[in-house]
Amino acid sequence: MDSKRLKDFVMRELEDNFWSLIVILMFLTIGTILGNYMVKYMGNDNLKALNDYLSVFLKGLKDEGFSGKNLFMEAIRNNVIIIIIIWSSGFTILGTPIVLLINLLKGFTFGFSLAVILAAGGENSLVISILSLVPQNIIYIIGIVIISVYSVKASLVKLKQKIFKVKSSEGGITLANYLYCLLFVLLFMTIGFIVEAYITPPAIKYVSGI
Repeated sequence: MDSKRLKDFVMRELEDNFWSLIVILMFLTIGTILGNYMVKYMGNDNLKALNDYLSVFLKGLKDEGFSGKNLFMEAIRNNVIIIIIIWSSGFTILGTPIVLLINLLKGFTFGFSLAVILAAGGENSLVISILSLVPQNIIYIIGIVIISVYSVKASLVKLKQKIFKVKSSEGGITLANYLYCLLFVLLFMTIGFIVEAYITPPAIKYVSGI
């Protein structure tokens, strides 16, 4: 696929799925804001516990037993499960609310984690929060949004079939293309797994001086 055809394809998909994309991004944003505000309204004891946990995590990076491979496998488990659930939701008429809820929770965990690191204080807290969360999560969120858009599209077609008795081919997505979408997202998110496991930890160690 040359650049012109790729551009045309992307623009056509954005146009066809514009409102689904907007709603999904809205739920992600709301979740991020809620996660951020939850930390702001937590008590001092809870913030201290989170700060202690963060300190233990940072110290763990310098342990000889720290393994990038283990972190890589954990990143796969944590994110592939989410992707599979979102993808599978496209086969049900209730897929849309499920997908939106997952995006809300993803935004919440991202906003919460970011706020926790910032609340921990320290002159390097902002840099550490950016290094530890932002790079891989940009990739994860893009992947989640892509698969969510197509899952919502597939789910809405199922709903139309149920209510309006339309044919499955009308405005839908073929199973093959839906599967290709899943494979593409998983391959794309592998970049995030590599960043989280092998690039982020050394960067944090360097910045935090451990």
